[in-house]
Amino acid sequence: MYQQNPYGYGYGMPQRAATREAFLNLPENTKMKKEIRSSAIVCYVCAGFTLLTVLLSGNLFTLLDVAILAGLGAAIQTTAKKLWAILLTVYGAINVIVTIALSGSFGGWLPLVAGIIAIVYISKLDKAWDAYNAQNQYGYGSNYGGGNYPPPPPPAGM
Repeated sequence: MYQQNPYGYGYGMPQRAATREAFLNLPENTKMKKEIRSSAIVCYVCAGFTLLTVLLSGNLFTLLDVAILAGLGAAIQTTAKKLWAILLTVYGAINVIVTIALSGSFGGWLPLVAGIIAIVYISKLDKAWDAYNAQNQYGYGSNYGGGNYPPPPPPAGM
């Protein structure tokens, strides 16, 4: 946890995550990472079942659903951005409405649930990331350079 910083001074200071992705990989954020990944996995599973339906029915237009689900799942898993979670939620809501209109039964709800879970945990991630950047003891933002300030000078005698 304690490493020499890249400026060659300040030995014993905790190493800070420089990016949002590195922040997500910190041990204290394991639950958020797992929940965001589970939303993506739900997308992959739904895409797999939809692909199986395409293979059995021969309806090639449904491949668009497979591409949308797999793409949104990959985007949520790799970037953890709220935009992709909102798009997945909108897609899931449209999917539920179309399924109810066409078949009269409630179906296609898994992408909707995955999108809602992704929005909740990505919002928690954003809030934690903002708090993490605000708590820097030097007041410079993340890794001494987040606020466009120079790093503090090295102590005398080094």
